[in-house]
Formats: sequence, structure tokens, C-alpha cells
Amino acid sequence: MSKVLTLLAMVILAYFTTKARAGTHHLASLNVLTLNTWLIPVIRKKAYPRSEIIAQEIERYDLVGLQEVFKKRAKKRLTRFFTKERPYHTTRGDLLHTGSGLFNYSKYQLKNQKFFPFQKCGGVQCLSKKGVLYSLVDLGSIKVNFLNTHLQAFASSADIRKEQFLTIKKALTHTDPKYPTIFLGDFNINAESKEYPSLLNVLTGFEDVWKVAHGDSNPGYTWDVENNTWISRLMTSTSERIDYIFIKGTSDISIEVSEAKIVFDEKLPYTVRRGGEMLASDHFGVMATLEFIQ
Repeated sequence: MSKVLTLLAMVILAYFTTKARAGTHHLASLNVLTLNTWLIPVIRKKAYPRSEIIAQEIERYDLVGLQEVFKKRAKKRLTRFFTKERPYHTTRGDLLHTGSGLFNYSKYQLKNQKFFPFQKCGGVQCLSKKGVLYSLVDLGSIKVNFLNTHLQAFASSADIRKEQFLTIKKALTHTDPKYPTIFLGDFNINAESKEYPSLLNVLTGFEDVWKVAHGDSNPGYTWDVENNTWISRLMTSTSERIDYIFIKGTSDISIEVSEAKIVFDEKLPYTVRRGGEMLASDHFGVMATLEFIQ
């Protein structure tokens, strides 16, 4: 009798599982990338060939948030690769600032673009106008809120980042709650630090895609002193995960993480200046494949 009941239970479970799956609707898939490019005016090396590597590689992604795109010649190279094929947006500089360094690229139309500058900064980083860059991405089947940011660097600057959290909160109020949200960038907050929970408190309802995909099994270092040869040991001795992709669904639309991995962690080929291979940046990037389900 117990075998009959077990079999009956399995049939019932299979029925309701099939019925639940039939009730879901796959809206879209996105390959998303965040990368701090290290294309800055000073203390950077081989920015032009590295910009070629970055421009070529990010063609495989649907939605891209870049940080530290300051170098004028590198900007031109990136925009030459992408203006015709993919809309992009970046904030401009002025007489006092180099700009935000934030670029949003997309295969899809970007709408309602808005920049939220940080009101607090420190040291030479005040020469750039950092903040949060917002775009509404129109995928056709759905729309997605997309935010890209770059917070104050260095562990000692937690107080400044705490002030910058206020701008993040302001930017989040600008998002449309009807649509799911992707928030990525270089947050300069170590995932293993006491500051990380404070960041999660600001990003209420968001999930860290790396944690979703890997839990605690893989540290996912994006600032990797052991494997990134651009990083000077005089700067830091600690590897950290400081670059993130956060996601937030709605009551009607969920976001599933099919994949999350570290990218730009190997030397890649370039053709300018006799050609060769090199790492694209002093940061590694993070990519995620996201499925939007209704």
C-alpha cells in the first residue's frame, strides 16, 4: 500500500510541477557585464591598446556598464566601435572635472537617461564627477531599469561612501517599480568586509548575482593581487571582490541567474602598436546571464 501511495504522490507532484511551469513565461535573456576599464588620464599603462581589447570583447554582451572611461583617445576608440551598432551614453566633463567615467552600452534602446552626481568625494578622486548613471532599457518584451556606478576608492574612505549611499538611494527612487532592475559597477566595497552588509541595507530587495550563483564557494575576486599583473604590490596586498551586479525583480517578473563568472581575467590579443597580448584592466570584470520570467 505504501508503494501505491508513493507512486500517487509522485504523479500528483509531477502534475503540479508541469502545470506551474506551463504558467510561466520567458520574457528575455540578457548577458550583462560590469568592468572598471582603468582608462584614466594618469597612472595607467597602454590605455589605447587595452581599449581595443575592451571594445572587441564587449561585443558579445547585451548590456554593459563600464567605469573609469576617462582617457580621451580610448573614449574615441570605444565609441567608434559602438556608436553605430549600440546606443551608448556617458556624462561629459567640464573645466573642473574629467566627467563621471561611466559608460552604459546596450544592444537595445536606452531611454530616460539621467545622471545623479555624488555630493561627497575625497582627494584627487574629486577631479572626476562620479555618481550613478541611470538608463531605462527597452527590450521590447519588457523594460529594465539599469544603473551603473563607481564609488570612492580605498578601504579608509568608508565614511565618504556612506555619504554617497544617499545619492544611490536618490537614484533608486528614480527607477520605475513596474520594471525589474539591474544595478552594477565598481562599488569599492570588499564583499568580505563589515561594510558589505551596509551596502545591502541600501540596496533593499536586491540580490548579489555572484552570491546567487556561487554562494560562498568562490570568492570571485575582481581586484586580484595574485593574478592581475597590472596591480602594484605597493598599492595593496589583499585580493577583494569589489565589482558587483545586483538584481531586483518585481511582483510579476522574477530574474533568474543562469551564469555568473569572472571575465577579462586572461591576456587577450590587440593589433595596434605591433600587436600582442595583455590584460585589459587592473580589474577583472563580472558577467552574468539573466533570465526574465513572468
